[in-house]
Amino acid sequence: MVCFCAAFTFFYRTIICTRQVTGRVTDTAGSPVANASVVVKGGRNGAQTGTDGTFSIRVPSSASTLVITSVGFARRETPIGNGTVKCRFGTF
Repeated sequence: MVCFCAAFTFFYRTIICTRQVTGRVTDTAGSPVANASVVVKGGRNGAQTGTDGTFSIRVPSSASTLVITSVGFARRETPIGNGTVKCRFGTF
């Protein structure tokens, strides 16, 4: 019974209490920003953009903001909204 409760709790927290967020990070010219760090504000979940600037991250249902950083660009906080994020970086 303890094993079942532990398994159910894990399933509930990872599947039901989370959602998938996807997005694309670009610079001011619209070019993709590769290897940018994408983290849930106040959390530990993180992802990295691919060479095309896209990312996919599972976030808690209560999460509302992503923090996006990359070398040479100003830190950016962006709302999650409906689950699709587009972020345009500005330089320092």
